[in-house]
Amino acid sequence: MLDAYTANVARRPVLKIGHADPVNDGAPSFGWIENLALTEGGACLVGDLAGVPQWLADAMPTAYPSRSIEAVRGYIDADGTRWPWVLDGLALLGATTPAMGNLDEIRELVTASRTQTTARRVAAARARRRRRAHHQ
Repeated sequence: MLDAYTANVARRPVLKIGHADPVNDGAPSFGWIENLALTEGGACLVGDLAGVPQWLADAMPTAYPSRSIEAVRGYIDADGTRWPWVLDGLALLGATTPAMGNLDEIRELVTASRTQTTARRVAAARARRRRRAHHQ
């Protein structure tokens, strides 16, 4: 994801409230992500939020404490280069827990056995996150 971001292969990732229905194409963007970088040995993607309205910036710590990426898998750019993952956006989540906790969990999802359904893999990832949060 970082390589695709650095190469500017797609629009800059936008900030939005929640994960919207794909047909809801009129939803506004509330800013964008800049200065994307990897931390925690490549397991965590971080960036700066820019262009965020002040009212939303003030509300984010309590109303939207969690974040969840939106990415395109197998993106093909204008030159025909295939990118494994391209970051498309960042959703602010309130009551909903993100399905994935870090990039390692996304890698596990992709490399998991094809006999598992996506729903089972996402449920397993959520369960792992809850167990970790409970034991901390």
